[in-house]
Amino acid sequence: MMKRYICAILLTCMLAWFQTCLAAGSGDRLNTEEQMANTLVLALFQDTVPYRQLRGNFSAGMRKEFTAQQLEDTRKKMKAQAGNVRELALIGYLKDLDVRKGYTGQDRLQYVGMTGGPEFLLINVDFRQDNGAWKIHAFSINPMKVQEKPGK
Repeated sequence: MMKRYICAILLTCMLAWFQTCLAAGSGDRLNTEEQMANTLVLALFQDTVPYRQLRGNFSAGMRKEFTAQQLEDTRKKMKAQAGNVRELALIGYLKDLDVRKGYTGQDRLQYVGMTGGPEFLLINVDFRQDNGAWKIHAFSINPMKVQEKPGK
């Protein structure tokens, strides 16, 4: 009986150590990606972040697709649709996984933007390697609304 307890404790310790080792490899990259994503998300809702500051965080394809004018248009659209975003929170870090192929080389950070009412925004920022460095490859902003539960 004692052997089972010792084996269970050792197994738990080994799993905890293994998870720590897995997380350590992604920590630096997560910090870098989070800084880039925070800059982008702030730029989408505030005029204080200029496009030239964002441009260095974009992949080559993203630089061609998302121009300074599109940033201005997106800001205006978000202001009209969502109003003032009162709070932004990072809620998830995902590694894209294909069941057949494994890790696809794309990371995603997910944010929630609270507007104060029943509406909120789900913001996804996708990263891929571009010339050996992790860069913003794409982003999406999805307006959402809290669904009220029907009365019983």
